[in-house]
Amino acid sequence: MREIVLKQHISIVSKVIFLIPFLFVSVVLSIFDSMFSFAIIIGVLLFVFNYDYLIKANFDSYIRFGFFNLRLVKLKRKIIQPEYISLFKQRYKTLMGFGFYTPFGEDKFEMYSIKFFNKEGNQTVFKSFNKAEVLTLGKDLSNMLNVELYNTLI
Repeated sequence: MREIVLKQHISIVSKVIFLIPFLFVSVVLSIFDSMFSFAIIIGVLLFVFNYDYLIKANFDSYIRFGFFNLRLVKLKRKIIQPEYISLFKQRYKTLMGFGFYTPFGEDKFEMYSIKFFNKEGNQTVFKSFNKAEVLTLGKDLSNMLNVELYNTLI
């Protein structure tokens, strides 16, 4: 195994909160000028936008952006070189609104996480609601990077 892809989670709530005002403005502008109708297509594309981390065995790491499974942009990404990897359940809280104004309250949820740790600190590289996926990717990363794995999910 020479590389591992960690597909990152983007909340549906975040996408919808961004998409609704964008589509509203696009529809209103397209009424006045048909040139703005292409913005509706851009809004739909933003809804299917995703990104992932690509980590290679030689520790080159990249962040890749795209739509569906089509990757359009690949940028070098700095990820800390781990002394060990930890798998655990972590609680998250998301404000459902825009900036300081949260008309929809907040959403609290738990996800399984993979974190890299070294002397300088730690970095979360993957989150998922699927425990089996986190266990598999954590073991694969540990084997590929030849570092110890601390699994608190057992």
